[in-house]
Amino acid sequence: MILRSPRFLSWSRDLFLFIVVLLAVNKSLKIAGYSDFDVYYDYGKKMVDVFWGTGQAHFGVDPVNTSPFRYAPIWGILFVPFALLPHEAARAVWVVIQWVFYERALGRTKEFFRLSYGQEWILLLGTLRFAWDCSSIGQISCLFAWLAIEAAIHFKDWKKGGPYLALAASIKLHPLVLLGIPLFKKRWTWVSAALGALAITLLASWLIHAQAFESYVALLRYSTHVLSPDTIGNQSFYGAFLRVGGENGPALFYSLLAVSAALCFQFWKKSAWDDAAAWMLGLAMLPLFGMLTWKNTYVLYLFPLGYLVRRMPKSTFALAAAFALLSQGVIGRDLNAISLHYGFLPWVAWIGMMAICGWIWLRPHPVLILNSTSGVATTGTTASTPTGT
Repeated sequence: MILRSPRFLSWSRDLFLFIVVLLAVNKSLKIAGYSDFDVYYDYGKKMVDVFWGTGQAHFGVDPVNTSPFRYAPIWGILFVPFALLPHEAARAVWVVIQWVFYERALGRTKEFFRLSYGQEWILLLGTLRFAWDCSSIGQISCLFAWLAIEAAIHFKDWKKGGPYLALAASIKLHPLVLLGIPLFKKRWTWVSAALGALAITLLASWLIHAQAFESYVALLRYSTHVLSPDTIGNQSFYGAFLRVGGENGPALFYSLLAVSAALCFQFWKKSAWDDAAAWMLGLAMLPLFGMLTWKNTYVLYLFPLGYLVRRMPKSTFALAAAFALLSQGVIGRDLNAISLHYGFLPWVAWIGMMAICGWIWLRPHPVLILNSTSGVATTGTTASTPTGT
């Protein structure tokens, strides 16, 4: 059937994403008030002043500003070209670039897991809404997701994988917990490359402007206090447990974190310490247990869904459909408010992940092995044991 042919699915995907980008740009241009891109645009102007102006730009933390620039100052260079454009034009270009990053992350995941075009549509179904949230508010999460996914793909290549993780960590620091994977596998060179690249990134940030770097460090120190317990913007277990559990929220959060870590470790052991399984689990857990997880952070699920759809397409399709239905703006306003308050999205992700992993555990499936030369995942009957390379 023509509807199932690879050529039709490829062209339909490209056409679909092209229409989505046009709609996203149109929505962005209609925003009359604030968007997160305004923060980047303003920071870009400060960078212009640093490099070509009076050098008097103020980078100190403003206690009145609830949305400061929270990333390593070196990222400000990325927004210098935008600062040279009119605001509306810059916002539209940034929307397009975010979709380029999303398409890149999608394509790299498809290539790595050797998915069909039909399976790629499952990844689209499960994450498109989060990419839309990212572009509509002008966030940077699509870039962040692409960097983290490249780190996973290049786990056998420390010269690329380590720096990719470092760049992701300079945007949002919590990906550093993923260093537990190479540490456990005794890949000291990979760890050194990641930490070294992060150190260079931070040093470059300090050299650009000392006050900007000091503000960055101060914001990191107080990042967990940004959200009040009653906000529904944080769509992780941390936010949900604070809203529902009150004073008992942190205890519930860390208890589930411990249980999840134990379950993930057991599944990783069952997979014969497979690299792809480790990164699938790590990237899946980041949004669930992040202290500052917003809906757009779930773009990261491109990689976990890619792994799962390779193993169990039908079950992963159900998980992706549940993701889409529970995303803000897809379901009704009343149900949506309940969903956000009680954290249905992380619960669906957690239950779905654990259920599919458990089913894979019980059934005799070949593991996915990271290929160090071709950069794609292949199937096999054994995987690497936790020894250094």
